[in-house]
Amino acid sequence: MSMSNGTSHKNPVRVLLWSLPRSLSTVLLKCLSQLGETQIINEPYITAYHMGPDRVQSTDQKKAKQSAENLAMFLEAARKMEAALPKSFDHRKCTYNWVKTELEAEYSNTKLVFCKDMAYSVHDKYNSIPDGYRHTFLIRHPHRVFLSWKKMLGKMIPQKFNLHELPASDFPAKYGFEELYDLVEYMRNNGEPDPIIIDADDLQNQPGSILSQYLQDVGVTSDNIEDLLQWEPGTAVVTNWKASRMFMLGNMTKDHGGFYEAAMKSTKFNPTGDLPTRDELSDDILKCVDHSMPFYEKLHAMRIKP
Repeated sequence: MSMSNGTSHKNPVRVLLWSLPRSLSTVLLKCLSQLGETQIINEPYITAYHMGPDRVQSTDQKKAKQSAENLAMFLEAARKMEAALPKSFDHRKCTYNWVKTELEAEYSNTKLVFCKDMAYSVHDKYNSIPDGYRHTFLIRHPHRVFLSWKKMLGKMIPQKFNLHELPASDFPAKYGFEELYDLVEYMRNNGEPDPIIIDADDLQNQPGSILSQYLQDVGVTSDNIEDLLQWEPGTAVVTNWKASRMFMLGNMTKDHGGFYEAAMKSTKFNPTGDLPTRDELSDDILKCVDHSMPFYEKLHAMRIKP
């Protein structure tokens, strides 16, 4: 699908989408991969946070050792993905400074550089945020986010756990929404007073309206927004993504989380189902919800409306 933005290839439009897990960010990335002359960059900061040399280490020495052993075990499998993912990179060089440099690099023959990442990965590291990007944000109702997040983490953590008690190496210290809100406020005070915020429920229920407004706001004009609303199932789209091989391996492998499984099977934005009620949420999820709801509501009030 063609796309025009009125800029030269030497100065592409650069957009960063900040979100938190289980917010349809990968589905949106798959959708936008259909834009022509676009370089997709997938979660380099969260790779640095969880896997790179600057990663957040568990204070539990036994757990930290096990984590290091797991990374080493998957290294060979990730190396085998190199041919299938020619633009991918090795997580071992993924420091915060390296990510910033990569995002600020020149991208020839490209009209749009689009990166999506998780806001909690740069909390207290705002000096690593790249120059030259328009910063945008994706939110989703906390009931949906935390219910799904715990389910996915449960595939990787064998023992019973409380979501709000997980260490920062596994789960953000402020549960994700507060970090996202803090980043929005930082941007509002540093050159972007009018944040561009999408709510995932709006995106699912009225994708044409939301996508049209979003692309216009970031300076991208699509020939036909309807052409973006359908895509092929499967993983072929990731071939041109710039991402960590190790991170893609974990997210696309069902036995190790499979965070991207539903996104890769998707072919469109499906309408939302019923919102889970408080009675359907465990006590630990409710603790995360109750902490996060005030931040979500403030962000929701600033969102793009259908």
